[in-house]
Amino acid sequence: MPVAPDPPAAGADAAQLRAELQQLRQELEEHRRVNAILSDAVEQFTGALAHDLKNPLAAIKVSVQGLKRALGRKATMNPEQLGDRLSRIESAVDQAQEHISAVRARLGSETALRTPLRRDTVDLVVIVRETVNGYRRTAGPRRVHLECALTVLPGCWDEQRVRQVLEALLDNALKFSPDNQPVTVTVERDATGGLAVVRCRDRGIGIPARDVPHLCERLYRAENVLGRYKGAGMGLFEAHTSIAQHGGELQIESEEGSGSLFTVVLPVTEGSWPDICVHPTHVLPPPNVLSKSGTRKR
Repeated sequence: MPVAPDPPAAGADAAQLRAELQQLRQELEEHRRVNAILSDAVEQFTGALAHDLKNPLAAIKVSVQGLKRALGRKATMNPEQLGDRLSRIESAVDQAQEHISAVRARLGSETALRTPLRRDTVDLVVIVRETVNGYRRTAGPRRVHLECALTVLPGCWDEQRVRQVLEALLDNALKFSPDNQPVTVTVERDATGGLAVVRCRDRGIGIPARDVPHLCERLYRAENVLGRYKGAGMGLFEAHTSIAQHGGELQIESEEGSGSLFTVVLPVTEGSWPDICVHPTHVLPPPNVLSKSGTRKR
């Protein structure tokens, strides 16, 4: 006796049920992924704080030890020498407090994103050079190269935010590159003179094409780094946010296995672009994803 086919309605219900189950599986997998990322994030923040406090605490210790040795020898210190030692200690304490505040701000990122820029007239060449030199001291002079034909590049920017953007790019470039491959930073002004351009190029693992458009999303990490490299998925999100607040643009060009090029474009004068006070519900302009030839992908 032939079996009667299922009624159309029953088939539709089964298909809908399968689709809902598939969606639930995807959501569960995403929740697991986010939980793993958040666990890594706590570890990263703790490690970052310990790392950032290491240098200022060491500076305080050296200055205190110098004072103790002088007292032990009953050596006399003139007011200028004593003032210099105390100024070093005070500077190191200020630096430690800044690091603690920065980590607290990152932990409360929603509040931090509402903070307006603190603009001032600063020299981008000095900011980039000082930042690069700091990485050259820790990673080695062969690992980080600076190419800059300009002597000065003044503009009206938030110096701390710009430094944080550079640090995020350099951290990623060094983390995802072999030790024998250099990272190159370039600084220039565009042909119109109204834009400052900073590029950070590495020859590391690169980024899968499907991940590039999502790199600047909060907590997003590329597929080829999951389980291999620790990270919170916040560095590029925060960098992109700061660049957008300046009215600037972040361009990303990458090929998996061949490295990446991140380009930061910032208006030179404050009047060129209005500040964007970013709220958690505000939709940031996406980063410009460039093809290997340099043309924008739609």
